[in-house]
Formats: sequence, C-alpha cells, structure tokens
Amino acid sequence: MSLNRSEKQAVIEEVSALAAKAQTLVMAEYRGIKVADLTQLRVKARGAGVFVGVLKNTLARRAVAGTGFEAGADQMSGPLIYGFSRRRGRCQSDGRFRQDQRQVGHSWRRFCG
Repeated sequence: MSLNRSEKQAVIEEVSALAAKAQTLVMAEYRGIKVADLTQLRVKARGAGVFVGVLKNTLARRAVAGTGFEAGADQMSGPLIYGFSRRRGRCQSDGRFRQDQRQVGHSWRRFCG
C-alpha cells in the first residue's frame, strides 16, 4: 500500500518523536521469520514499552536525521524491523554512538543514541 505525501510526513514525525526519546534502536532483518513469531515479539515488546514495527527505510532514515541514531542511517536497507526503546540496555552509558553487529540466526544491529 502506497502512502501519500501527508501520510509519509506523519510517519516521519511519529518515528522522529520515538527516536528523540529513545536510548536504543535495534534493526533486524525479518526475512524468514514466521508471522506468529513476529506477532509474539511485538506483544512482548509492547509490554516492555518498546516500539517494534516495519518501516519504509527511506522514511526511517529521514526520521532519525538529527538524532543520535543518524549515524546508523547507512545501515537502513533491506527488509528490516525497527525497535525503539527508552531503556539503554547494554549500550555505553556515556552517550557516545556505538554500533554492535552480531549474528543470531538473523542479521541485527543495535545503535545507542
């Protein structure tokens, strides 16, 4: 489903607001993951106060512009699911940008703002 210009702007504004308050951004490739597993992930994430969703990568890049996650914009390609959390998790506590890449069945990246 295509979004018109005002719908795209609304998505950018919503995700920008999430990114501005977030301490951690996780991007994971969802190719090959079962729908039921993604649904379960979203339910658990929602319960923990984490936004998890599929976004158009171009809109996600525009949304993180000017935030601590902007440095990760070049990694926003392919079929990704995005997770924004207000909790810092295992990121550095000094606020510097850090990127972790690991293989855990599927490709994922964590960025700390």
